[in-house]
Amino acid sequence: MILGDARASGPRVPDDVWEFPRVTGNSAERCPWHPTQHPLALMERIIKFSTKPGDLVLDYFMGTGTTLRSCMKLGRSCVTADISLNYCQRVAEETGCQFQPVAKDQSIT
Repeated sequence: MILGDARASGPRVPDDVWEFPRVTGNSAERCPWHPTQHPLALMERIIKFSTKPGDLVLDYFMGTGTTLRSCMKLGRSCVTADISLNYCQRVAEETGCQFQPVAKDQSIT
């Protein structure tokens, strides 16, 4: 690539570094019951360029449910899971989504 090439600048060619503000304690999207959290805008960007409306997204490390919330906003279906029953219950309450606990030795049908 030639430095200063105008064809490589602008919104049509994404950069290799994405900058999003981190989710801080006073952020409106902050879930205070979880120690770490991805920005909603980051997950929305990932979901937009990797799926189409109506696609199914799987998230096996749900945490605060940022992927689920992004999918709901963007018209994607989403199945999530987490080892923490507490996180699953909180996300289900906050989003109004169905919650189905599964025992460790039980398979999902």
